[in-house]
Amino acid sequence: MMNTEICIGVIELKFNYSIRTQFSFLAKDRMLSCILARIARQRVNITAITVIKKHNQSNSLRLVAGSPDTESPSDLWIVRSILKSFGVKFREEKVVQVKNITPNVPGVFNSIFGAVWCRVKVKAMYDGEQNASFLNVSDVKKTIRILSQKNVRQCPKNCRSSKF
Repeated sequence: MMNTEICIGVIELKFNYSIRTQFSFLAKDRMLSCILARIARQRVNITAITVIKKHNQSNSLRLVAGSPDTESPSDLWIVRSILKSFGVKFREEKVVQVKNITPNVPGVFNSIFGAVWCRVKVKAMYDGEQNASFLNVSDVKKTIRILSQKNVRQCPKNCRSSKF
């Protein structure tokens, strides 16, 4: 686990990082409910999930299993087994878990996203349990190196312009 400090104005934020496993897959509502029920019956926690309804009525999912602090080989094996038992095609990717995000601090999410979007491809950013965010990025190790710098440099932007 890595640690870093970021200042926003006069507020100093202290983040911790972990590398976690994200499962990405598609499932319709009924199947998703069955998958989530079976994971729960196996006593595996889901520490982060994002569900986006697609035009064809399928749900696009990103799911991180395990406790807010860690994932076990058993947690991952159970989720894999359940997805396979439903015939779901899935992808596993390593993601960055950013922990200890101070709540109610304007700009905290941009302090993270704004430091990496021009240096790595950000495929997704979503929240999880216990004030954690998850970054699905093209280069996990580079992302942690960027965010672990003493003075994290933000990507250049011109927010006054309407041309992005």
